[in-house]
Amino acid sequence: MEDYSLIINSLMNLAVAILGVIAGFYIGNQNYKSQRIYDKKLLYLGELYEKIVKLEFEIKRYAHFEGASSDPNLVEEKNVLLNKLKENFQIFQHRFWEIEIFLDDNIVLKINEFIKLYIDITSKLTSSLVSQRLHSPQEAFDSWEESFKKITSDLSNLKSNLKDNFKKSLVKIK
Repeated sequence: MEDYSLIINSLMNLAVAILGVIAGFYIGNQNYKSQRIYDKKLLYLGELYEKIVKLEFEIKRYAHFEGASSDPNLVEEKNVLLNKLKENFQIFQHRFWEIEIFLDDNIVLKINEFIKLYIDITSKLTSSLVSQRLHSPQEAFDSWEESFKKITSDLSNLKSNLKDNFKKSLVKIK
């Protein structure tokens, strides 16, 4: 009888040890997955913010220099530059759609605001170019001025707000 209790006791100790190993593996695996998600999210936030800063800088530079010009000889050059801005924006937008599932809802909302505002600004800049081609300098100026105001106030404020949201999201991740 004592032999059976020794065997049963040994089997119980072995079962507890195996359960401990299994639990340790499960917990370690969950920690590994959480760390990978954290790492991805961290990389995605950094990537998106870097692109937002670049897009803001490019459109500000365009609006201050090329876009502000009323020289009719520069209309085609302005068009090429504006199309490049739009192309860069579309690349950003597509990348955002690919990774938005990893982002917090408030970040997604703010980036969608950024997207809407950027589209509105580039539409007004396009309108300015069309008016300039049609030799309507006042309409060209008005459209450019509307976009300039949005770039220097709304876009800058939104980017600043995004920066704060990104920082909060990074703190929350830790």
